Amino acid sequence: MFEEALLTAPPPEVAPPAGWEVAWAHDDPSVADIDPALLEELCTGGEAAVAVFDIDEVPAGPELAARLAAFDPSVATADELVEAAAAAERLEAWGAARKAAIHAALASRAEMRPD
Repeated sequence: MFEEALLTAPPPEVAPPAGWEVAWAHDDPSVADIDPALLEELCTGGEAAVAVFDIDEVPAGPELAARLAAFDPSVATADELVEAAAAAERLEAWGAARKAAIHAALASRAEMRPD
């Protein structure tokens, strides 16, 4: 019934496949494009109405998270709610991808494998 799980990470003598590198936020070119003034305004309680303006053009990441955090669904129109829901899905997928990349990097470390 319970089979032994196979290791998904390569053994220590095998290098991880190309493309497994983890991109940190400071290495992500889209992070450099974030307008610092807008991000500061959104993070400190800026207008909720700006949260959905062109939200479909905002790349998934910290700025999108800040816009969604400032979004007030109780005063939004139906169209704004649809856009915000789609943006939340994109943000969730981005977070899941980041989590998977971090877990892959962790699993590829020799010190994480028991002897």
